[in-house]
Amino acid sequence: MTFLVLFLCNIGIFAQKLNVESFVAKTNDITARTQPRKDINGIECALVKVQIVGKGVTFSGSVMGDVEYKGNEYWVYMPNGSKRLKITHPDCIPIEVVFDNYGIAKVQSKTTYILTVIKITPPPVTVERTSSREVIENKLPDGYVNVLSDRKLLPSDLTGKSKKELEIYRNMIYAKYGYRFKRNDLFKYFSQFAWYRPTTSDASVAYGRMSQIERYNIDLIKKYER
Repeated sequence: MTFLVLFLCNIGIFAQKLNVESFVAKTNDITARTQPRKDINGIECALVKVQIVGKGVTFSGSVMGDVEYKGNEYWVYMPNGSKRLKITHPDCIPIEVVFDNYGIAKVQSKTTYILTVIKITPPPVTVERTSSREVIENKLPDGYVNVLSDRKLLPSDLTGKSKKELEIYRNMIYAKYGYRFKRNDLFKYFSQFAWYRPTTSDASVAYGRMSQIERYNIDLIKKYER
């Protein structure tokens, strides 16, 4: 069962998450006024300076024009009244920042804001040996169960993985939706986790419960299993 341990160690890569450390208006920062950008109605935008480590970060929502990269700080111009911003980091699960959760109902024209975002890596899963076979001692937390549901996998996530590891990746999504595996080895493996509660012996029923992202990931994994 070595491949199972490898799977659980590698899945931590997918589980990196973004966390908002702070989101505040900087009244003493006049960049939004000195370097203004207007929306389609000719009204000057708010400027959200997103402080985050890493290149290739993208932003979606009410974003006006190109985002400017200033070295671990991204300048995102947003129309007056904008209430949220989605951040996609190449190494992490995307996050949607709802401004009201941080005491700012909506951004204001000509105002500069500082949004500080950090990456969080979950602690590794612990393992121990029993009867010369490596087994998982701790139950996987819900965050690990949902890892394959949070974003579309990239080819780089799967390159170099063994066929057996890929099989576990794919079947974890089916296990999440209660599929009772006909293969005894898969059924025994997933039965050790408290979150696994088989409710159907029909794989199509479990598939019907999945999101589009999960179905995409299953199709991608299948290509690498061949």
